[in-house]
Amino acid sequence: MFCNKKNVNLLTALLQTQSIHHIVICPGSRNAVLAHNFNEGRFTLHPVTDERSAGFVALGLIAATSQPVAVCVTSGSAVLGLHPAVAEAQERHLPLLVISADRPACWIGQLDGQTLPQPSAFAHLHIPHVQLPEIHDEQDAWWCRRLVREALTGMSKHEGGPAHINIPISEPLFQFTTEDLPQVRKASHYAPAFYRLPEEVVRKIEHARLPVVYIGQLTPAVSQALSHTDLLHHDGLLFLPDPLANVGNRFRAARLEMSAPLRQEFAPDLILHLGGNVVHKQLKLRLRSLPHATAIRFGFDSHLVDTFQHDADWVEMPTLQALEQLCSLRLNRKPEVVEWNRRLDEASNPTDLPLPFSDLYAMRHVLQRLPQETIVEVGNSRPVRSAAVWAPHHGLALHCNRGVNGIEGSLSTAVGHALGCPKEMVVCLIGDLSFFYDLNALWNVDLPRNLRIVLFNNGHGQIFDALPGLSASPALTRYISATHHTSARGLAQSFGLTYLTAQAG
Repeated sequence: MFCNKKNVNLLTALLQTQSIHHIVICPGSRNAVLAHNFNEGRFTLHPVTDERSAGFVALGLIAATSQPVAVCVTSGSAVLGLHPAVAEAQERHLPLLVISADRPACWIGQLDGQTLPQPSAFAHLHIPHVQLPEIHDEQDAWWCRRLVREALTGMSKHEGGPAHINIPISEPLFQFTTEDLPQVRKASHYAPAFYRLPEEVVRKIEHARLPVVYIGQLTPAVSQALSHTDLLHHDGLLFLPDPLANVGNRFRAARLEMSAPLRQEFAPDLILHLGGNVVHKQLKLRLRSLPHATAIRFGFDSHLVDTFQHDADWVEMPTLQALEQLCSLRLNRKPEVVEWNRRLDEASNPTDLPLPFSDLYAMRHVLQRLPQETIVEVGNSRPVRSAAVWAPHHGLALHCNRGVNGIEGSLSTAVGHALGCPKEMVVCLIGDLSFFYDLNALWNVDLPRNLRIVLFNNGHGQIFDALPGLSASPALTRYISATHHTSARGLAQSFGLTYLTAQAG
């Protein structure tokens, strides 16, 4: 029987999927449930009383087995005793996994016994370190799995080295009532030589029923390099570029986002994820909701990225090389891929929807009239979501600060883009809050003559209107959506800009 602590059970289950067979155990009450679980599991345990000695015993086991070894200690100063061994492991690139039990976070710094800031115990050594959550729902469980895998992956990245997992455990501690560990999938980490797709990844693609390549926001250099790559049709892979990827048939994602019936039928069993942010929220939620899907993440991320919550495998290779190799794969014709290629190409076009005068109507109207060579910089929040629906259907590339998704700096970025491309037209599509927030963009520099600004001024942050339940708050208008009555007319005059306005008749 295992303990009743869900985070401890998940950790135990995940360790059993890896090549960790030896665990050095130091005595203590807070880590007793860990010791119990490891004793019940498929591990060889080595009891050592002194933590400093325990760390070096673990290093000796690594030398003997050429495999990762864990050392488990209780809370408080016990974890500090491992410092010499962790430093040695760091310098020698040895895969030492420190597992430290801890008090709940609410008791750190409250004069409770055996407490200190354990998550940062080895911070100055710059080793991978995570703090597991205590699990209350499925999202906590996914978070816990991801953090454990992040630490385990950290031991093998680059030339390898130690990692630290800190695990808070609440009382009551000693209830051993769980018959079986949770079922977990072994997630793989690949760092292929010469940046070639691993054979195991290719086999997973070959065996998938409906493998989908979701391409998030790409860097300008990668988008340019792929501009002549045929991402439109592949009988064995369904390519689904995000509107901000600026490659291929980006209108497909918009059609899935805008059609709930089509989206509900869309059920890929393998998601290959490259690039950055995903703009379409409903499509992202759909891909997360698929119970039997698996995922593979490609890229040089600083940490494990599992956007679609499927315990993704991780292939460390450049996005450009990964996409080029995926495009050139010779795969058997997959009936579901062929069918979804057809359905997405033939789905109703959201540009044909009748709209009243609104920001959506104005966005569509503007984008329909821009030449394809126009550089379009889009502000975050409502504008980028609206532009993502219409722009791909008109062949327009979109640029947006979608790394952190903040409203600051959108206008300044557009100014910089126009300065750097003086022979091309740059159009900035921006909401009122983002525009007024970033007015210094108009003051700091000589404004380039090739810049046009389209301001969607509806007097507040309109995206807040779409958040379910928020309309019931009396604070919405004044304190949340930042309602205002400011016009840009006087500002345009101050900066010597021509001002045109369109309003509902």
